[in-house]
Amino acid sequence: MILAWPDRRDGNRNIYASRIDGDGGLVATLLQSMTSRVCPSGITLEWMLSNEGAGASFFIARRDVNTGSLFETEDPLIARDGERYLYVDTTVRSGNVYRYTVDIIDGDGRRTLFETGRLAVPEIPLTLYQNHPNPFNPSTVIRFHMPAAQHVSLSVYDVSGRRIAVLADEFRTEGMHEIKWDGRNTGGSAVESGIYLYYLQAGKERLSRKMILLR
Repeated sequence: MILAWPDRRDGNRNIYASRIDGDGGLVATLLQSMTSRVCPSGITLEWMLSNEGAGASFFIARRDVNTGSLFETEDPLIARDGERYLYVDTTVRSGNVYRYTVDIIDGDGRRTLFETGRLAVPEIPLTLYQNHPNPFNPSTVIRFHMPAAQHVSLSVYDVSGRRIAVLADEFRTEGMHEIKWDGRNTGGSAVESGIYLYYLQAGKERLSRKMILLR
């Protein structure tokens, strides 16, 4: 018999499980704990194995509950710390609901290690993030999130309202994007130190932020 229970001993809601023999004693199990959660960068899966899991590899399948489509990765990028494993899926889409199945592959073949419940990714509106670094010299990165694929423009203006650089004027897909500005105008000349504004236009929405260039 396998006994499972929720536990928050490390601050997160984990699921622990132990196998019990006929006399009520504990039997070592391969999966010691697992947790799944939605985070700003995507969906995080974390699990811990017993020492018996050394040398194992993993196969991760993701099902989109909204559409029923299945995405599989045979060689996922998994961080390991001892017998603790961490996988972050950064390709999820806002507003969708997912379920994951993690299989383990070792000397005993391939078998399911665990399955998650439903993980809902919240809707993210059109978002323009603060550039980084700020202040900057000589360049900075501007990130923005697109809730849907559409034409977008990203431009830089000086404090007088004059447009000095166009960083993007094109069709962009849904998701996170980043663009580097090297502190030069459309003519290729380096601009002076000062405060600049960058505007993001997508459809009828327009967002703006300030940034500081220090030469």
